[in-house]
Amino acid sequence: MQVFADGAAYDPATDRWRPLAPAPIAGRHAHDAVWTGEELLVFGGLTATGTSREAAAYRPDRDQWRRLADLPFPRAHGQTVWTGRQALSALGSDITEESLTDVITYDPTGDRWHVIPGHHVAAGTAVWTGTQVLTIGQDPTGARPASWSWRP
Repeated sequence: MQVFADGAAYDPATDRWRPLAPAPIAGRHAHDAVWTGEELLVFGGLTATGTSREAAAYRPDRDQWRRLADLPFPRAHGQTVWTGRQALSALGSDITEESLTDVITYDPTGDRWHVIPGHHVAAGTAVWTGTQVLTIGQDPTGARPASWSWRP
């Protein structure tokens, strides 16, 4: 699998693209990312050598990257939301494993990841409402659910 380590920023006012500064982490795909209001946090993913624990933050106003603390475990294919203070992420391990994922948080003020013990969610979509995270799971095998009704 070929991975790329480049990136670009688009300015709608000028209708132009510019290359990003080189990142301090390896090229990847299937990573997760979230916007904090100041920085783009990029973490996990699949690199040329396997599933990654690496993380970095990019500031577009300075065109600068900085290395973040590594994830507690290698992960890819996540869903992450920004709560206004921290990133909350349900990260899967890779597409061949079970659909339940570990829930972790990232605190940028302390540059720390934290695993929320005993909590797993189905891989899918996550959104932040301003007070809580809502998730909608998906079956990675593509099997149609027996029921389309909502359940906790």
